[in-house]
Amino acid sequence: MADRKATDILLKIEQQNTLMLQYMKVIDGNLKKILNLFKSINLGKPSMQPPSHKNDELTFKNKTEKTNSAKTEASAKKETLKEPPKLTVESFVQVSGSENKVIKASDNVGKKRVVHQNLKFKSDNKNVILANIVAKDLDNNIVGKTKTNPTGKWQLSLKPGKYNIHITKGGVKTPPRQPVDLKFNITVKDDDDNELEELKI
Repeated sequence: MADRKATDILLKIEQQNTLMLQYMKVIDGNLKKILNLFKSINLGKPSMQPPSHKNDELTFKNKTEKTNSAKTEASAKKETLKEPPKLTVESFVQVSGSENKVIKASDNVGKKRVVHQNLKFKSDNKNVILANIVAKDLDNNIVGKTKTNPTGKWQLSLKPGKYNIHITKGGVKTPPRQPVDLKFNITVKDDDDNELEELKI
């Protein structure tokens, strides 16, 4: 199972690296377009030498007007260029032909994960039934509540992170059971299934 998880992680990394390379190609293409626009503007600049007579003045004026017009058109084209989308943890760029399409990153990121554990009594190895389970985050906010089932198992869905688990159960006379009041910390990993080690109380 560990080998499979490692392989899945490597595949995810490889896919993300491929998307990053494609993203860099998009940026490189847009930069080349902008540089070509600047070159075309510079080629159209008029001579800055003062005119010697009226015909030169008219020629200079016409060139200046054409240059200004070319600059306006170049600015309009520059604004119409699509900027590549920003790369975040939530999205990557996928290139398809000449269009840039944004796709969501793995739906698994930030999703709640299943956490479960079996509870048994130390004295006779019987299942701990109907024990109260409360999960709190690091800010002491309650993020989940449940009870153990007939097999002594509790289960919660929590986002990856660190939590404090509080287990309580009242004592009984037959068979004699002491009250349970236990606290411990857990770390929920970004895995589909977080199975905690069986706990005997």
